[in-house]
Amino acid sequence: MMKSITALRAPAWDYPLFLAGGLLCLVSLVALRSAAATLDPMLVTRQATWIGLGVLAGFVLASSPYPRWIDWGRFLYSGVLVLLLVVLLAGTVKFGAARWVTIFGLSVQPSELAKLATACWLARCLANQPVPLPARSLLVSCGVVAVPAALVFLQPDLGSALVLGAIWFGMVWVAGLSMRHLRWMTAA
Repeated sequence: MMKSITALRAPAWDYPLFLAGGLLCLVSLVALRSAAATLDPMLVTRQATWIGLGVLAGFVLASSPYPRWIDWGRFLYSGVLVLLLVVLLAGTVKFGAARWVTIFGLSVQPSELAKLATACWLARCLANQPVPLPARSLLVSCGVVAVPAALVFLQPDLGSALVLGAIWFGMVWVAGLSMRHLRWMTAA
């Protein structure tokens, strides 16, 4: 079977966005070099390495079709929930909070992964729902976000828990939140 022309086309890149991100990375390296020159000169090298790895990962992810991430949403979401539980049970304490897990010598903050995985799973849950969203879909989607938000809040990390709530609100709004449900949520 022949693929459609849109499937064969290369992804469209947003060059002004790449330029803005590149300039921000460059400014961060210059500022870090200036601030940490006497403390630890290796900080700049480490930061540049992480920027390079991030750019590489970004290109790989941007080159893959996004429906694949939505299809994998359930597995990503489940894996993140496991990581969030590991943080509560055996997380590395930094700056007075247990928000990190050390895997093979690399510190990972699962709350950051939770934002992406929850968005992927919510996209899957809210896809093909009637507009306006039925109350059941609204409650199920709220439950999908409430579990990781509660686990993140217990770390304690109120900021990331609120970001998960904002992700939920934005996604149900786009999916077709009714004004009646919005009024009820505002009153609550």
